[in-house]
Amino acid sequence: MTERRGVSDYQGQLYPVETITVPLVVFHGEKDDIVDVVALQDLLRQAPAMQLRHFQTIPGYEHMDLIWASDCHSTVFETLGTLMQQELKGGRE
Repeated sequence: MTERRGVSDYQGQLYPVETITVPLVVFHGEKDDIVDVVALQDLLRQAPAMQLRHFQTIPGYEHMDLIWASDCHSTVFETLGTLMQQELKGGRE
């Protein structure tokens, strides 16, 4: 039988994040119990070439609310679409 592991057993990234050079947009739910936002911010600091374009914590959201909440279109998708259009035009506006 395979041993089950929980979120607290996760030992961190195994990928060399310092090699990531693409623009990055991060949305995080304020009540997200899956993603450790402090660890995420540490990870982002380890990869300065990662071109962080946007980091937003959404009040009241849990992990899956970012794609399933009844208002995610206005809280996530509209912002994401705007940011993607800006990238296509050559950068931030």
